[in-house]
Amino acid sequence: RHPRRSLRRHKLLRRLRRNRAAAAERRRHTDDYDAWFRNRFALAEQQRNELRCQLLNQAWLPRISLLMLTRQADVDLLRQTVDSVVNQVYPNWELWIADNVSTEPRTRALLKDFAASDARIHVIFREPVEDASAALNAAREHCTGDYIGLLDQNDLLTEDAVYRVWRHLKGNRQQRIV
Repeated sequence: RHPRRSLRRHKLLRRLRRNRAAAAERRRHTDDYDAWFRNRFALAEQQRNELRCQLLNQAWLPRISLLMLTRQADVDLLRQTVDSVVNQVYPNWELWIADNVSTEPRTRALLKDFAASDARIHVIFREPVEDASAALNAAREHCTGDYIGLLDQNDLLTEDAVYRVWRHLKGNRQQRIV
């Protein structure tokens, strides 16, 4: 054997082992983060019910419109994002999705399914491709909410995120930006 080839092969194998170990460590940290996030931010059933009961007795429940731009979105992440909106304890919201010419048929089908499954979800298919602000402004024109929030196609909201916005606004009704 040639000594240089053997040394290169040895270095390559060592680097491969380090990369595998690093990947396993990243997976472990991701699992740890997911568990930490659930423990820190997930609402218990009792908390969820308490928040909903508080909302039942309120006279002021403004509609909060959430705007989201999509383009070539990862279908699984997009589903998680929309589910995180649908699962809000605050009931008076609407979601306007401006799709900026996604070419993936599964994405378009999923967006149509979202709109068909919940009357609070609306989808606007934009053609041709525009810059993000033009697409979001087109969706904004249709909003009926008293307040507007922006959401990215891969954001995940905690169940009480919109409730917390409402609670802040309740004490600061003249505030225009949160």
